[in-house]
Amino acid sequence: MLSELLAIRSTPAQIAIQTQRGGLIIEQRMADMAVSTPPADLSITRTPPRLEIDSTIPRQEMGYYQMLGLLHEIVAYTGRQFERAVADIVAQGDALQRIEDGGGAIAQLAWERMFVDMNDRVFVLTAIPRTPPAIRFTPGQLLIQTEPRRARIQIIAQPPMISVQAPEVRVEATWPELRFFLRAPGVLDLTV
Repeated sequence: MLSELLAIRSTPAQIAIQTQRGGLIIEQRMADMAVSTPPADLSITRTPPRLEIDSTIPRQEMGYYQMLGLLHEIVAYTGRQFERAVADIVAQGDALQRIEDGGGAIAQLAWERMFVDMNDRVFVLTAIPRTPPAIRFTPGQLLIQTEPRRARIQIIAQPPMISVQAPEVRVEATWPELRFFLRAPGVLDLTV
């Protein structure tokens, strides 16, 4: 009789387990690379051009001697004058020796002595110097030397970024539920 009046409803208990898989993520950034090259050594050596003009011979032709050339010219001139003076003295002696032959040897000597320099002069028109100066030209040189430097390469490795995700477990529990209710409204009469 109680079962007709009283109803019991129950729901079973439930356990729900949800899991997400764990994960492992590794990220590796690119390594940094630095390349540096110092400039090469550059050396430039220059020798200047050289111009040499030797005007010794043209100046000597004009009568301007250098010291050594002047000494040689004086020695040669002295030798010529000495030879000429000796030849003149010998010629005058020979002429005076023939005085008895007649012909006016003394007058002839006096006449030659009076105009002694006139016989030695020869007038010539010419352009001096006849020899051009010696010109020597040496071109300059340019020497360029390079010494390359080695490149410096520096590699900086980046540490890996490791991310670990632990598995996630969700547990949900639903407790059983009991409901008591009356089926029909009525009177409950309990007798003891």
